[in-house]
Amino acid sequence: MTASPDPNAEPVPHPQERELRTSPLLLVRRALTSPVTIATYILLVVPFALGWLKTELFSPLALPGYVLYSVGTAIGNALAPRFEFWVYWIPFLGSCYGLAVSVGAGCEWLRVRSARSETEGTESADEQRRRL
Repeated sequence: MTASPDPNAEPVPHPQERELRTSPLLLVRRALTSPVTIATYILLVVPFALGWLKTELFSPLALPGYVLYSVGTAIGNALAPRFEFWVYWIPFLGSCYGLAVSVGAGCEWLRVRSARSETEGTESADEQRRRL
């Protein structure tokens, strides 16, 4: 008979868990693919794209995307005035992803910072108990 694992048992942490949490490459990878990054990208692109396809679907949610597209179009038009406006979608999508990654990196940084403060808080509480 096989013994079933205890559901109340504490998970055993990986020996290098602290290094994995603070590794810059891991934080960059998490920032590039985090749910916050994807949600921000969708919020920037989808409302603007819907309004671009059909004017009736423009909403106030499209304003940040519209500002990014307008700035990109103004810069692109100054550099190469003969391109059509649909060409500026490529830098628009790139700038939206860049902005979304910055938001995702900020959220990951806050998450790691709060995890550190929680572990430091529990350690100090343990030290306080030992002193009593």
